[in-house]
Amino acid sequence: MGCIISSDGIVYGGLDESNHGNFPEFFSLVLSGYLDDSKKSKHKISKAKKYSKINLILSEVRKRGHTFLQVRKGDYERIFKNQLIGKITVSLSKDFLPLELDKFELFIDGKLSNTEKIYTRDLLAEVYNFSKKQVQIKCGSKFYYSWQFSCFYLH
Repeated sequence: MGCIISSDGIVYGGLDESNHGNFPEFFSLVLSGYLDDSKKSKHKISKAKKYSKINLILSEVRKRGHTFLQVRKGDYERIFKNQLIGKITVSLSKDFLPLELDKFELFIDGKLSNTEKIYTRDLLAEVYNFSKKQVQIKCGSKFYYSWQFSCFYLH
């Protein structure tokens, strides 16, 4: 399932992973053209109660493009750390990211080094024939709530 592009030509992406160093890890990418998805959510889904809201959440996430990827320990051993998130993002967005967009804003739950951010931006730009200015990466724990749909599946 692809995603819509906002009226401003922007696609927002949210990337999150599960298991935090335990294998296998699962990565999820949610793509959206809704500006509200790039803002901090007012509603946090608690880990203990999230399953009671599954029907509501599934109905909402179906309006967005979403993909999942399993990453095994061997993948971490053969891919350079500073390239891993970039390669995962490109793998997840293949066939889902609209090519006619003006800007791609990627929100990543977790810290990335500057090298990882640059590699991810440059790889997305190269693979999708975007300019580097079209790809913006924002990362850190503060983006967890913006992408509760991807986080829901993984926590």
